[in-house]
Amino acid sequence: MKALVAAILFIGFLSGGLRSISLMNEHAELAAAAYKRGDYIEAVASYEYLIEDLEVQDDQVRLNLGHAYFRLGELQKAQQQYTLLANHASRHIKAISLLQLGAISSQNRKYKQALSYFRQTLIVEPSNQAARYNYELIQKLLEDRPELARVDEEHEDLPGGHHAA
Repeated sequence: MKALVAAILFIGFLSGGLRSISLMNEHAELAAAAYKRGDYIEAVASYEYLIEDLEVQDDQVRLNLGHAYFRLGELQKAQQQYTLLANHASRHIKAISLLQLGAISSQNRKYKQALSYFRQTLIVEPSNQAARYNYELIQKLLEDRPELARVDEEHEDLPGGHHAA
């Protein structure tokens, strides 16, 4: 009798685990399909569901969430996701995160910070052509317009990262 109860509990545990895995796979596929077709709102919803509700601990899912936020123009939320991955053990994930942080910094006109992120990307992944191109572009911009570096420094002095008007 105990063996029968144990077997029923074990089967119940397995079916719950399989259902959970099935749900994870379903939302991962939904998120990827939404991202591919450019529906970044749906992609964000699915990636958030995976991370927050299903408690998926997958750094690729987090990276994809960052990319979806980036595509939506939600740069602060994208930055949060990339920052969580900026010291990742995988050199590739680390490089992508640093590259994206550089792109966000550049869009926010924090050129010295962007230059630093692109430099860090190149240290992690020396063959990264996007980082090399962006590094050289920002470096040239700061050489040609040194006042942009000073404006960047002024922004760092403001509390909460707010920009001067």
